[in-house]
Amino acid sequence: MVISLFWIILSIIITLLVMITAYFLLYRRRINRVLREGGSPRPLAPPHRVLVLAALVLLAAAVVISYFVGYKTAYDQMENAGPAAWPETFYAEITGITGSPEAGTSVTVQGLAVNDARYRGAFSFAVYGETDLERQGQPLGFSDLEIGDLVAVTFQGEPTSGEPAVLAHVVRVQLLE
Repeated sequence: MVISLFWIILSIIITLLVMITAYFLLYRRRINRVLREGGSPRPLAPPHRVLVLAALVLLAAAVVISYFVGYKTAYDQMENAGPAAWPETFYAEITGITGSPEAGTSVTVQGLAVNDARYRGAFSFAVYGETDLERQGQPLGFSDLEIGDLVAVTFQGEPTSGEPAVLAHVVRVQLLE
């Protein structure tokens, strides 16, 4: 895709340059003929207008091509990212809370039966400043979480194996009713 796009862009640029060069040669020939023979020349657009028009066409082509190249690149990156790049959410009950926001915190949860089989076990994760704690869209403090609370845990990456499995990057913890 990239190679063929390169050749398309190159051919557009070369074609535009050939057309501009041909126009300048034609314009010069007409002006020279009028100067030699006298009389008034047939109307022909001045070269500066042709250059401005060519620049606008080239700019428009560059914008359109850049849009499609960017779209294709982003789509390919998304397709090739794999499951680790997509955040996943599971439901759990808090079974343990250790630490404090100042000293570092760790939360242990037990996945609920409504989850996929992969998320029914025990998990542990750290809560940092970048982890969103919320209830019905409103921010919560870490002290609002208690053992026995039902939460939705959104994370990225793969959990480590072991008991409890460790979630490396928890994005959001939502307190459920």
